[in-house]
Amino acid sequence: WDLELRQCVATTQERDRWITSVTGLGDGRHVVTGSNDATVKVWDAFSGQCVTTLMGHVLPVNALATTKRGSCIVSAGRGQVNIWDVESGQCIVTLKGKAGLVRSLAVVPEQSRVVSTSR
Repeated sequence: WDLELRQCVATTQERDRWITSVTGLGDGRHVVTGSNDATVKVWDAFSGQCVTTLMGHVLPVNALATTKRGSCIVSAGRGQVNIWDVESGQCIVTLKGKAGLVRSLAVVPEQSRVVSTSR
């Protein structure tokens, strides 16, 4: 949405999956989505085209966060948090331990931490 014009300026071409989470990448040009098909996708915010698909979750992705500079994406679902390098598209860390469904994420850059909430 363009907030000044109050108009939709781009949409994704997704028809087969539910987008369950969304966040900006921090570069002003890209948006990141998580979905029920266990993928994380990076989209061009102006064209609405998918530029990268990240696969590494087994269950739906319910929460997303990005680092301040947009160099990493943090994604989470049930019992798993993945940290992705945006440039390479590779999962660089998988954190396991929370058995519940992770509902939200935040990156605390000053402490090199990821905060998650679950039920």
